[in-house]
Amino acid sequence: MGERREELPTESYEIYSRNKESYEIYSRNYEKQMEYARLEHWYDIFPFSLVLWPQTYSENIRRGKWWRNRYNYPLLCLELLQEGELSYEQNGETHLLKPGDLYISHIGNNIFIKSTKRKFAKQIQLVLSGSILKILMDSLDLNSTFVIHFDDSSQLLRRMFHIGDLMAAKAENTEVQASASAYEFLAWLAAQKNLSDVSPILTRAIRIMHCEMRHAVSIAQIAQISNTSPATLNRLFRKYLNTSPQVYINRLRMENAKNLIAKSPISFKELAEQLGFQNALYFSTAFKKYTGMPPSEYRKTSEIQVPNDNVFRGKMEI
Repeated sequence: MGERREELPTESYEIYSRNKESYEIYSRNYEKQMEYARLEHWYDIFPFSLVLWPQTYSENIRRGKWWRNRYNYPLLCLELLQEGELSYEQNGETHLLKPGDLYISHIGNNIFIKSTKRKFAKQIQLVLSGSILKILMDSLDLNSTFVIHFDDSSQLLRRMFHIGDLMAAKAENTEVQASASAYEFLAWLAAQKNLSDVSPILTRAIRIMHCEMRHAVSIAQIAQISNTSPATLNRLFRKYLNTSPQVYINRLRMENAKNLIAKSPISFKELAEQLGFQNALYFSTAFKKYTGMPPSEYRKTSEIQVPNDNVFRGKMEI
């Protein structure tokens, strides 16, 4: 884990700890200088929140002088600057954000954010969580992208507003739509970066995979429901995600299984049934092939920390 304390201002600060390895430090006046025009949360929607989930949406204004440091950030944060100016640093790269810039804070990184001389910023923020995010960002070639500039941000805003509205409504039976919308948003971003269009067939197939994760649905069936052929579906996955449909859905199930094993006492038989495997033995064999260890060993050795309400908040002097 990188260390930046020697560079932080010598003033009071606060710590927000998610777990022993991931925490945030920010200036004492940080929250007082944040004004929310809108704030939406939608947490712990099983099983979607373990795989890919829009967790927080906000529209905010920041005034004055402040700073914030994210250490080993466990989420994917996308922040669109609408007005003003902000400074971000990640992986040794510093970016001065201007209106129209979308900044991406990646999972596992340290991100240092601070106000500039303008002392004003208006932003829209979308925070995503889930076990497949790293795989997805790598597949979409977004893992080393920090800033995407939009001369016209109208389509970006429309998509962010849509996710925010889904989170605000929390309507029954829209969980699949919310999870799929997170994927569609990232795929669309990748398309903007690469100046190409994401096929609606691909986004439809991804949505089906999320929806049918608990069933032993075949790639041929997914292709049929998506109104295409298995060969075309395979070509689209290769083109946009650099993988095959079968590998993708296997990763989806296995990453979901890893989270369930680490975060719940669910039996392996129940887990196999929930993820569409024929039986516990078949699931155990597939899990060992994917992770290198059987489910029982993975559960014993897992060090995944579960965020809870007992987070530590404190003030210290540096």
